[in-house]
Amino acid sequence: SLRAVAITGSAFQLLSLPVLPATLASAQTLRFTVGFNPKQLGSFTGTLRLELDNETIAAAIEGTTSNPEFSLSYIDPSTKNVVPLPQGATLTFPATALESSTSFTILLRNQGPGTGFVNSVSVAGEAFQVTDLPSLPATVAPDGTFQFGLRFSPRQRDTQSGLIAIELPNNVVRIGLAGSGVSGEFTYQVGNAGPVPDLI
Repeated sequence: SLRAVAITGSAFQLLSLPVLPATLASAQTLRFTVGFNPKQLGSFTGTLRLELDNETIAAAIEGTTSNPEFSLSYIDPSTKNVVPLPQGATLTFPATALESSTSFTILLRNQGPGTGFVNSVSVAGEAFQVTDLPSLPATVAPDGTFQFGLRFSPRQRDTQSGLIAIELPNNVVRIGLAGSGVSGEFTYQVGNAGPVPDLI
């Protein structure tokens, strides 16, 4: 009979394991699954142990992740078009009135065959803020998308700059940020109000 099944290695797990101990008749088969679910990129090893009545069987197990392939882009709020953002590019916000804000949606898509991971997202520049950020670290499946918001809220006039950094396991994507704060404009019109009536 099979008395116990054990597995080591943080990237591996036992699935669909029947109730143990289990007795196997002649030519009978007992099935279970070993899952590979890594939390980061790389190669992983572990051990599978089966304890029988009179012996213990041990087998080495290995697994290697496929590589993800990320592409970064943003959604233009005026046209709704998806615009690519290559490494080192600068994302320029439209002129924005003081004490108001303009927001873009940032998209990080995994176009590779392997699962990808986002470790952190940080922004520099007091006029820029990250919004609607999912919990980190985050897993991005193949053909999946990780998205968040980026807001520009100027408090002074003229051009302001910043930087956003997205940390991946083997790379950091850095994009420059730029935006201009503008004051509100007032229009005055002088009209002829007509003669002033005499006061009695």
